[in-house]
Amino acid sequence: MAVVTIDNQYKTHLAETFVNSYDPFRRKQIFAGFGNVVGDAQSTRTESNDGATRRNILFMKSFTQNDVSLMTTRIDWTEGTVYDQYDPTVDMKTKTWYVFNSTNNSVYACVKNGNGSSSTIIPNTTSPDPETFSDGYEWRYLYTISSDKQKFVDSSYIPVETLPYYANLISGAYSDTAKQNQYFSQYNAINDSKNGQISRIDIATTGTAVYGKVVKSTPDRTLLSTSLTGSVLGGGASSTDDYYNGYGIRFIDGNAIGRVEKITDYVGLNNEVVYGAMTGAIPSIGDKYEIVPLVEITGDGTGCTAFAEVSTTFVPTGVVLASSGSNYTTATATITTTKDSGDVFTFTPRIFDSLGQDPVKELLPSVVKLRVLIEGSESNQAMTGNDFNEIIFWENPTVGLSYDSSGLLAGHDNYPSTVVDVEPTSGELSASFVTDYTDSFVYGKTSKYFGEVSNAVRNSNSAGSITIKNLYRNFTDQEVLERLATVGSSLAVQSQNIKPVRTRELDSTYTISKTSWRCTHAIGIDYDATDGLPAVDTSITGASGSVGIISQVLQHPTAPTGATLFVTDVTKSSGSGTLDFTRSEVITTSVGGVTVSQLTGPELDLQSGDLLYIKGITAVNRRDSSDDAIELVIDF
Repeated sequence: MAVVTIDNQYKTHLAETFVNSYDPFRRKQIFAGFGNVVGDAQSTRTESNDGATRRNILFMKSFTQNDVSLMTTRIDWTEGTVYDQYDPTVDMKTKTWYVFNSTNNSVYACVKNGNGSSSTIIPNTTSPDPETFSDGYEWRYLYTISSDKQKFVDSSYIPVETLPYYANLISGAYSDTAKQNQYFSQYNAINDSKNGQISRIDIATTGTAVYGKVVKSTPDRTLLSTSLTGSVLGGGASSTDDYYNGYGIRFIDGNAIGRVEKITDYVGLNNEVVYGAMTGAIPSIGDKYEIVPLVEITGDGTGCTAFAEVSTTFVPTGVVLASSGSNYTTATATITTTKDSGDVFTFTPRIFDSLGQDPVKELLPSVVKLRVLIEGSESNQAMTGNDFNEIIFWENPTVGLSYDSSGLLAGHDNYPSTVVDVEPTSGELSASFVTDYTDSFVYGKTSKYFGEVSNAVRNSNSAGSITIKNLYRNFTDQEVLERLATVGSSLAVQSQNIKPVRTRELDSTYTISKTSWRCTHAIGIDYDATDGLPAVDTSITGASGSVGIISQVLQHPTAPTGATLFVTDVTKSSGSGTLDFTRSEVITTSVGGVTVSQLTGPELDLQSGDLLYIKGITAVNRRDSSDDAIELVIDF
């Protein structure tokens, strides 16, 4: 069986797939939280140990789409560093070719490195136009880290994302300045007219070939007559027939300046070169010329012409582009002129493909960071006043036993929202567009997709947008959308006067109905004030036989002898994680007996779902003012 190493592109694919599993159209609900107040944390995953972890879960928080990000290696710009310039023919993952400006939180690609000199000026533009400096460096702006991604920046990695592309939408795509700058950069890169042109041709292998029939331009080397298909050379051209066949004639000035034409025949008697019929401007009598070795470019594009520069000994020193051509994705370059002697050169054409079109594809990130911030008590849902020593990631738990939605997937009522830009089918958008469409339904007559409108915006007489809940497919651009409203027990068509311009599926947001989930038993008690309250981390035992550990105690705000015990690791002989205690029973605590006045179980069923990740850590003490971040970095 063959064993292969995953390449950088596939690592990025795996990382992207992982991040996309947290998008607004997710099929699974993932939570992060903490547990275990007493004893050692789990160190080895076993079924028995996982069972103990479940009983000791204290709090969970739902992941939002902004809690996960692709990450790339952080390379801070440092004065005096020699950076590598971008080269699509080499593995750029091994090169230092982009930098992070921590002042404006932007990332730049090195297009030119001043022939290997040190960088002395930091790039700082947010314009898509390359920025050229006096140190010889040319930088291309890629993106600025947006406000919702700032939390991922650390000393080793920075976040990276590629924004979706919308044809014909240039300005106003995003309200966030950083995202709009990146979008504008991507849009310009994708639509750069130079894409597909040959930008330069490098010498790959140096040879010794000699092209001794080269004619350098001098004042007396001018054209004596011209036509669409040939010219007569002045200035002492050869009198030998076919002498320049296979070379190129380059026009130095005049109407055809810069043009290079392949010489297909040469008549020595009258010094006439013959070439294919020219299109466009033709040279004039008196224009200067030179004879050069012709470099032929073959590939899937057209129109690129080039020639070789030679030394005083007629050996090539480089390649000059006469025309960059267009629509190339592959190309090869060869000197087709017959050499006099020596070994041939080999060349590598560089096809222009503007940087900044797709930062993820260009930077190839293979690291993912998940980061959930637990803020204080999370409205009395998260334990405070005690320590925890386990981090847990939990997939698809269900709602706990004592709640109306018991047994349903936690997050079953979350939903994605998608903005659809629209225009009128004819005339103008109705003045009542906003009230007509808000809280209505729309149906695409071509796509046959349906959704509930939660919001409508009228931008102008000819443009607006609607926000649709649970739209899992794109409408067909320009199809007619029917507006539906409830009439009795059915839906009826109210109008057919708008059509979608674009469905912004990849910018969809995710509404989470409940973010924070308490995972302890909440036991309301009446106690004797002379005995005081039981302490955290002590055990309790109910008359019903249930036992547990107190993780937190909250005094009732108005009842002087009332309090709530938050209890974890609840067990009894018949099982665990259910409403094991009972109302009115007396439970034994560290300060004596107290009576149960109220009882609710964990908001999540501790025995449901899959525990994806459990990590024992050094105990962390939580206070009401604590903001604790749970982070996981995965390197693919």
